[in-house]
Amino acid sequence: MARIANLNVDVLIDFISGTLPVPGGEEVVDLINAETEKTQTAGLTNLTSTINVFMADCHDEENEEHFSTWVIHCLRGTEGQKFHPMLKIPDYSFVVYKGTGKKNNGYSGFDTEDVEIYITEGGHLLRLQFKTLHELLTHLEVETNIIRGLATNFCDKATAIDSAKLGYRTCIDLRACRGIPFPDDDPRSEKNAIEEMEKAGVIIMH
Repeated sequence: MARIANLNVDVLIDFISGTLPVPGGEEVVDLINAETEKTQTAGLTNLTSTINVFMADCHDEENEEHFSTWVIHCLRGTEGQKFHPMLKIPDYSFVVYKGTGKKNNGYSGFDTEDVEIYITEGGHLLRLQFKTLHELLTHLEVETNIIRGLATNFCDKATAIDSAKLGYRTCIDLRACRGIPFPDDDPRSEKNAIEEMEKAGVIIMH
């Protein structure tokens, strides 16, 4: 079965009301919930045509390289690393912890190291054997990825570009994304990020 994956990026407390808030970040929660509610889950052995993946930064406090660029955020085991409490994560969704090592930035959900993959069941996270998101999505016969979440010009962009490079039909739903503000002429700006994604073949949804 050719499946679609909703890739929901970093809807975490620290990025909404914590140490590194993205302006308007709380606005994506209801939009992502609405898309999640359109899908149905039927158990790990009988997944439906659309699956839900929730990505989360899960940093090591000793990651000096990353925290020389950013304020400390999303440390494993802290309140700020948790998903926003209003975000709906149904059973048989997949959770991808990224950036778990001492050096990796963890911008892309498709990183090939410092990644942990889980499935939700009964309110618990069960660790899966998959080493990368690409391995999981290939196993589930996913052909299309739709990216939503935070932040447009960092983790959303990195995930979308990697998705396109790996051969998935890749869309980014800007209605349910918010970015970190930089001037348009700054290479880190949302404007530049969107242009980079378009050049990589990502479909921009407004």
